[in-house]
Amino acid sequence: MTWPTKKLGEVLEKNGVIPAKIKRDDYRQSGKYPVVDQDENLIAGYIDDERKLYREDLPIIIFGDHTRILKYIDFPFAFSADGIKILRPQATLLPKVFYYVLVFSPVSNQGYKRHFSLLAHIKIPLPPLQTQKQIVAKLSAVQDYKTKLLSQRAKLKELFDSALNRSMNT
Repeated sequence: MTWPTKKLGEVLEKNGVIPAKIKRDDYRQSGKYPVVDQDENLIAGYIDDERKLYREDLPIIIFGDHTRILKYIDFPFAFSADGIKILRPQATLLPKVFYYVLVFSPVSNQGYKRHFSLLAHIKIPLPPLQTQKQIVAKLSAVQDYKTKLLSQRAKLKELFDSALNRSMNT
């Protein structure tokens, strides 16, 4: 089935006021609120200052303009340093569907430069809302399965390493 499409910029909501960004030196190992940056890990650190939280509607998608990393954010958070683009689709598109479209439409790596202009050329399909809900349910199930597999893999590696260490010490 073919659905109508729009360019990325045609499905985005305008962003509101973005609070001051947190400097990496101000991150802590623990705290009340996570700090999100453009690096690979979902959470870069923590802060306790509620005034520095992102106050607009959630969920949003964060795009690392230099790293091309995409993050689906549905929890209160604070921003880190530069290089983050906030993407929030209009009401005609479920945020999770929008996120998955972006994940499955990667932009080429141009080194350490800004990549948003490449992302802006992506065509976003606009399936009916019921179809979007079905897509989210199926892809979320796949993601849950992947998470379980990765967890099992880590446990197996730990078990293997433990067995290997025991056999070397006997």
